[in-house]
Amino acid sequence: MKISDLEYNVSVDMKALCTRPEYRNCLYCLGKSDIPFCHLNPLHHFLRSLATLETFTNISLELLKQKQPDLFMVYFEWVDVVGHQYMKFAPPKMDWVSEELFAKYADVMRQTYIRQDEVLGELMAVMSPDTNIFIMSDHGFLIGDERLKEEKFTTVGLAHHWHHAPAFLAMAGPDIRKSSKEIKARVMISPDSASSARLAH
Repeated sequence: MKISDLEYNVSVDMKALCTRPEYRNCLYCLGKSDIPFCHLNPLHHFLRSLATLETFTNISLELLKQKQPDLFMVYFEWVDVVGHQYMKFAPPKMDWVSEELFAKYADVMRQTYIRQDEVLGELMAVMSPDTNIFIMSDHGFLIGDERLKEEKFTTVGLAHHWHHAPAFLAMAGPDIRKSSKEIKARVMISPDSASSARLAH
C-alpha cells in the first residue's frame, strides 16, 4: 500500500467560504495567494490539521496492523492547532466574542477533543495487550476565565501567549504502576473522552 492511499483529502469549496466576514483578512480570499492556505484564516489551520490527524491515524493503523514494533511514536497537532484558533470561542463566552461567532464555533473544541479521543481508541484497539502507552503534551493551554482577552493573541507570532507551563502526561500498561507522588497537569477533559478515561483507570 502506498502512503498516497492513506492520505485524507479535505473536500471544501474554499472560494465559497471566502464570503464569511471572519475571513476578510485571508490572503487567499483577497486574491493575493494562489495557495488555498493563509495563516490569517483559522479555517485553513483547522482543515490542514484535520487532514494531518486523519492521515497520520490511517498510517499508524496500517503500520500497527502489519507489525507490533518495540517502539511506536506518533505526533498529532490537531488539538494544539485547533485550540489556538477556536479556544476563544469555547464556553463560557468571552466578552469580546460576538454572539454570532459564539453560536457558530462554541462547540468546536469539544468536538475536537472527542475526535482526538476516538483516534486514541482506534489505535489502542489494534495494539497488543502488553503495550505500555504514554500520552504527553509539550505544554498546557489557557482555558475558561484564564483565556486571553485580545483577539490579536491568536496570530501565529504570538500563539505562545496561550500556552500554560504545566503539560499533560498519561501512562497505562502492564509495566506502569500507580505512584504515590502527585503529577500536576492541566488538561481540558471532554465528558465524552472514553478512551482517556480508560487510561486514567
